[in-house]
Amino acid sequence: MSPKSDADTSPSLPTPKEYVYVELSTPQGKKYQKFEVTDKGNKYVGDISAEEYQQLQDAKGGKPTK
Repeated sequence: MSPKSDADTSPSLPTPKEYVYVELSTPQGKKYQKFEVTDKGNKYVGDISAEEYQQLQDAKGGKPTK
């Protein structure tokens, strides 16, 4: 028998990653980026398309207004 309890041997579930999507206005036009939320701040993941950004906003209940 192992001296460890069952709680010590059970695998922990990974926490789901959280992302933030940003719309930037540049002289060349609009640009959309994806960032991962981490303990040390937001980490750049990559650029996304305008269509993907719009689908994400639609899933969240619409585009935020200023």
